[in-house]
Amino acid sequence: MRACVYNSVENAYLSQENGADYISFGSVFPTKSKINAEKCSLQTMKSAKVKLKIPICLIGGIMQNNILDVIKYEPDMIGIISGIFDTNDAKLETLKIMKKIEEYEKFR
Repeated sequence: MRACVYNSVENAYLSQENGADYISFGSVFPTKSKINAEKCSLQTMKSAKVKLKIPICLIGGIMQNNILDVIKYEPDMIGIISGIFDTNDAKLETLKIMKKIEEYEKFR
C-alpha cells in the first residue's frame, strides 16, 4: 500500500505506522504530468530518510539533466515519466539515466 502524504514527513510517518509499504514524495521539480503538483523540497526527502523505515520514492520532473540532484539523497526508488517518455527514444534515454546512476555509484 502506498500512501499519499502531501510531502509531509509527519504524515509519512503516520502512514508507515498504519501499514504503508512505501512513501512517495513529489513533485521534486516542475512536471508536465501533474500541472498543480505540490513542490517537495529535497530537504523533506533528507528528513524522511532519517525518520522512516519503509522505502521512499521521489517523483516529479526528474530527468537525465537533474537525476544526480535526486540520487544524492539516496531514495529507494525514483519515478520518471516525462523524463523518459517525452523523448524521441525512451530506451536510449533510460540507458543514459542508468549510466549516470551507475557512474555516481562508482564514485560514491
